[in-house]
Amino acid sequence: MAAWTGEDTLRFIGESELFETLTQDTRRELAAAADARQFGSGQQVIKRGEAGDSLFVVAQGEVRVVLESPKGEQVVSVLRSGDFFGEIAMMTHAHRTATVTATVDSVLIELSAAVILPIIERHPELKARVARTGVQRSQDSLKKMIED
Repeated sequence: MAAWTGEDTLRFIGESELFETLTQDTRRELAAAADARQFGSGQQVIKRGEAGDSLFVVAQGEVRVVLESPKGEQVVSVLRSGDFFGEIAMMTHAHRTATVTATVDSVLIELSAAVILPIIERHPELKARVARTGVQRSQDSLKKMIED
């Protein structure tokens, strides 16, 4: 996988649907503070139970989200470019609720809570989207665990 640059991060954030309501200056602020991380296929990104103080956005590749249930591990979603995760733990200051693993070589943009939370607070539409996604995922995961 080719090296990911700061310009790649700025371009990705500028084109991301998640950040479309932000000003160009705010997107630059995010890009400057972002940590672009590369993960190989099969490499764990986050583990259930860890402290969650950041949000991840899939820039390239794909990740699998797995929950533990009484019946064992359960894949609850597969996320691709433009999708994000880690919002529940980051916004609630709780531990990670799932384990996320790269299924192919991937680039993830990690945004620390110290950077993204003040921006979320200043932009109600971004806050609403992130919160809606977190609530929907929690409901979907619970439903899937009950059905299985």
